[in-house]
Amino acid sequence: MQTAYIIILCGFKSNEAFVSYCMLGWRSKKIRKYTRYGFYLVVFGFCLVVLSLSLYFSLTPIKVIHILAREVTLEGIEFIIEHFYDPWSQKRKVAYTGPTIQLRPGAIDNPKALRSFLQEKGLMVENVYFYNYFPQNSLYQFVYAPFDQMRRKLALQEYGLGEIWQKYKNNDFQMSLALMSYVKSLWKHNADKGFDPRHFDAFKMIELGRQGKGFWCQVYAMTYVELASYLGLPARVVALSQDGYFLGHAVVEVWSNIWNKWFVVDPDFNIYYVRNSVPLNAIELHSIWKNHKEKEVSMIKLSPRPKGYDVEMRSKHNLLEYYQYVRIDLRNDYHWNIFPRGHPAISDENTLLWYDEFLKPILSFEKKTSKLQDFYWPLNYVYIQLFPLGESDLRFKVFFSTQTPWFSHFEIKVNGDSFTSRANFWEWSLVRGQNYLRICPVNKAGVVGICSEIFLILEN
Repeated sequence: MQTAYIIILCGFKSNEAFVSYCMLGWRSKKIRKYTRYGFYLVVFGFCLVVLSLSLYFSLTPIKVIHILAREVTLEGIEFIIEHFYDPWSQKRKVAYTGPTIQLRPGAIDNPKALRSFLQEKGLMVENVYFYNYFPQNSLYQFVYAPFDQMRRKLALQEYGLGEIWQKYKNNDFQMSLALMSYVKSLWKHNADKGFDPRHFDAFKMIELGRQGKGFWCQVYAMTYVELASYLGLPARVVALSQDGYFLGHAVVEVWSNIWNKWFVVDPDFNIYYVRNSVPLNAIELHSIWKNHKEKEVSMIKLSPRPKGYDVEMRSKHNLLEYYQYVRIDLRNDYHWNIFPRGHPAISDENTLLWYDEFLKPILSFEKKTSKLQDFYWPLNYVYIQLFPLGESDLRFKVFFSTQTPWFSHFEIKVNGDSFTSRANFWEWSLVRGQNYLRICPVNKAGVVGICSEIFLILEN
């Protein structure tokens, strides 16, 4: 090993005399002495770094070494995968979220701009209503599970989701709550074997529950997320921790078109939280806990209730103390895409940690953000841009985009006519009198998203 090291340092020289000179140098006591001192210096520096991190983050040296070793290992795996070999990402199946367009200069996308444009043409316009949803994209990409029509059919017919779908398909909020109660009824909270996070299958967990086995909060959350995809509900697993290191609890955040926001459901305890009748997300609960405003929050309990393991037995504060360090997986394709251990798609490299002034610093190399836009991007919306086609007439080229997981088509209504389209552009001509345009995204499950609308009256 020493010989190889010396040859490498000598630049792989083939000259035998030069190599011999290097070997003689290694045999020199002086060189060996300095090499030994260099090794001691490196060890001393490493120990000093570990001790400093240990004191700063209030961790044991062993814990610091473990975190550093984990990060070095993950960085090494990521380097190899990015530069040499990664067949898993190439085979990855992901959801189509719909057509997108860039923000273009000169576009009319708000009521003020539309009114000004029409008035410049000498037209009398009144009652201009332009509800448009401006895109607010996160800096971090989230991977949605592909829409699996065969498994959806099986879930509806064999695994109890058909009744939920038929009853609540026009109300995604109530459907989310009904699904939470259903998932809670599948098994009792326990720690039985059979759960494999890298080869996850919600149907398998349901069958194990029917055999009498029970599982914990993470399994409830992952089962909910997969079943939600069959109902057309975008959902994601949220990991909660009191100290930033130990996973204390796992819940789900699900997107609601009705409330136009993400909100928390806790399938393990079959609860959710509201303030002034509005459901709350994890960061809102985090801020409430840190500002000591727990009295503003109401915990809503649904049926069935966990027996022998209810909220009051686990927490004096309705579990709000767990909403300190909040993480989300930037994926919900657990069943469809399998990766080897350590792959960036399933490691800390694909986790987003909420980090603000309320939190003590922790030794972590995950992605971090304190921007709500990065943590809570909107879904199932339509953004409209209008472009005039001519100087003399009132025709517009209408471009529209969306971010709708499992996108299927747009429902478009122009005055009295309704039709569907997968294209994201249309030509719209204004007429004297009333003009109405509405565009809604629809996913493959048939869930209609948030519509954008334009209404105006051109006087004769």
